[in-house]
Amino acid sequence: MARRQCVAVNIDGLRDASSRPGDQAGEKTRVLAAEDEIKAVREVTARLATSFPELDTVEVERAVHRSYEEFTGRPIRDFVPVLVERMARDDLLAKLSG
Repeated sequence: MARRQCVAVNIDGLRDASSRPGDQAGEKTRVLAAEDEIKAVREVTARLATSFPELDTVEVERAVHRSYEEFTGRPIRDFVPVLVERMARDDLLAKLSG
């Protein structure tokens, strides 16, 4: 079975945050492919926009983007979408309560 190569991408303001300074091509530690991670993060954005209809969609997108950027350079990517969702949800709940 051919191994899918994961490369840095820039789609709708999201980029593959797995690259670390000094990484050489093929030296990234990653199980979740970049395109799958970005798709999952987009799904997080859609779920949170549905969960927080009182907030502007742009605000939800910003919260997800800020949370996603926290994982820049982290080599293990499997749980990034789940962690991004939790962090963004907490951020959005804080905006609503205060």
